[in-house]
Amino acid sequence: MPSWTTPIPSGIRQTTVNGTARAATAGEPADDDNKLIAAVTELRTFDLLLAQASAPDVYGAGTITTSPAGDRVGASVYRWADGATGVYTATLDSVGRISSYTVTHVKTGQTSTTYTQPAVTYADATAGAVVTTVPPITVA
Repeated sequence: MPSWTTPIPSGIRQTTVNGTARAATAGEPADDDNKLIAAVTELRTFDLLLAQASAPDVYGAGTITTSPAGDRVGASVYRWADGATGVYTATLDSVGRISSYTVTHVKTGQTSTTYTQPAVTYADATAGAVVTTVPPITVA
């Protein structure tokens, strides 16, 4: 009995199952849909991690280091929402306020990422001054 492959006509959505392309059935995600879903999932994960990196003192565990004012300035274990771990380290300015920090994201099988909050600007040099400028967090 002869075997042959019929190409999927142009304009028909296709999906790949076990390495073989075939026409997608109604309600089944096509390859382009799966790529879009993966991209949106990756973007949502990035947004979640970036939001978490914006409040690093909340997620610290292990050995917690505090400043003389009681601010958390370090954590030996940082717990990320996606199960990764890392380390949180803050830098104090001359008045003893947190001016910048870094937090790492380390997940087995993935490249480590470092989130850095560049130095913020305070209204004045007093310990109780409010933050007036917060530069965007960088990701490397």
